[in-house]
Amino acid sequence: IIQNGKSSYVDNPVRDSNGNLVFHIARAAKLHGEIIGLFSAVVSLDNVKNMALLFHSSTSNSYIQVFRSLH
Repeated sequence: IIQNGKSSYVDNPVRDSNGNLVFHIARAAKLHGEIIGLFSAVVSLDNVKNMALLFHSSTSNSYIQVFRSLH
């Protein structure tokens, strides 16, 4: 992100230490257009699949259902 001036990055899934497929996600934190830091997360492929299913099959409460499903 910093070297290439991009605002976000998502890699291809890789296996974590437990053998689960995960994505590394990063987003630039900007102040007045200048990158001052990064927000990053590791999200499992299973969580991405569950979120997609909930968004596809649920009503306006989908955001609440997604966040409840992650805990």
